[in-house]
Amino acid sequence: MPPSDKPAPKPSRRLGAAILAAGLAGFGLLHLLKPEPQAAPPRDSVPLVEGVPIIWRSGAIEISGSGRVEPVADVELKAQVAGDVVFVDKALQAGGRFIEGQRLVVINPAPYAARVAEFEAQLSRAEADLELAQIQAVRARQIFQRQATSRDDVDQREAALAGARAEVARVRALLDSAAVDLRRTVISAPFNGRVESEQVSIGDVLSPGESFGQIYADDVYQVTVALNESDAALVDGLFATGDTAIDVRVQAPFGTAVFEWPGVVRQIEAGLDTVTRTIDLVVRVENPNKRGTPLAPTQMEAPPLLTGMFATVLIPGRDVGVYAQVPRDALRSDRSLWYVRPDGASRGVIETVPTHTLVTSAARAFVKLALPANSGAVAVYQLPARILPGAEVQIRAAGTAMARADTAPPEPTP
Repeated sequence: MPPSDKPAPKPSRRLGAAILAAGLAGFGLLHLLKPEPQAAPPRDSVPLVEGVPIIWRSGAIEISGSGRVEPVADVELKAQVAGDVVFVDKALQAGGRFIEGQRLVVINPAPYAARVAEFEAQLSRAEADLELAQIQAVRARQIFQRQATSRDDVDQREAALAGARAEVARVRALLDSAAVDLRRTVISAPFNGRVESEQVSIGDVLSPGESFGQIYADDVYQVTVALNESDAALVDGLFATGDTAIDVRVQAPFGTAVFEWPGVVRQIEAGLDTVTRTIDLVVRVENPNKRGTPLAPTQMEAPPLLTGMFATVLIPGRDVGVYAQVPRDALRSDRSLWYVRPDGASRGVIETVPTHTLVTSAARAFVKLALPANSGAVAVYQLPARILPGAEVQIRAAGTAMARADTAPPEPTP
């Protein structure tokens, strides 16, 4: 076909090619005119750590231990003889109070009184038989001395006398046993106290050894606390010869307040616990029914010391001079302390110092440090991994609830 006969290009193709060319040209122009990106400021890479100011103290240090308040005497009431219950004192109910010697329960005494009367009668007969046997034995010996009777007759009288004596002893033993059973029909309180629980009513039939209640003495309570060796070594007079008597303070929470009672260390266990390596102290609280003294003003009514309370016992220790209080978590495994002397921006370099631990508790530790008391040092107790002494860190400004709790214990005795 001649050239003049070729078909002309279609308008749509020419338009598409023109748009593509314009787009490429515009993209190139934008690339040439775009601004150079500005370098972003470097991100602050100083790690954050948790810490609290080291608190400095001086004077006597107070040792603390915890334990549950328990009665000194706690008795299970049990029947010692069988029978039906004919009397239950109105004090024998949960929480009831009683005094020493007060009748609490009476088991029907009639059968036991009858046995006592029966054995009394038997004893009278046995004693009469014994008297007759003695007379007959004396007479037989006298007749034998006059050679008016045989030796066999004397021996028979002597044997009858021995039998009469044995019968008197047997009946007297039965009478004594019956009298004991009669006394056991009355169950009386062995001390002043309160009723913890009871399960008995008039008409119940009890068997020997059957339990029907629990009572405890309420004139003296005790708290047993365990001290480790280092804590016990700070208490003067703990192992003094004679009766131990160290005045202490017993504190227990009740509701939203904490109350205090005076106590005395009265007993020290003989040796260290082979597992925990601790020594037990028995603290007595006389007159626990007296209302406790609140440690801070409160609108609550002060309670007496109650059994089952979880109490903290504060024991006066010796004067150790100047020492520091830090969170227990701040002590490292090698007994060193990591600390920071922060600048105005709460930044500083981690430093380390060896410690000598005096006393530790669940939240805090009292230690000796080779630091000046006015250094403004902050004990570091929580930090990211792979942070070592010499690294710059940022102290978290507000701290945590745990840190604040660690720095607010009761003041030691000055």
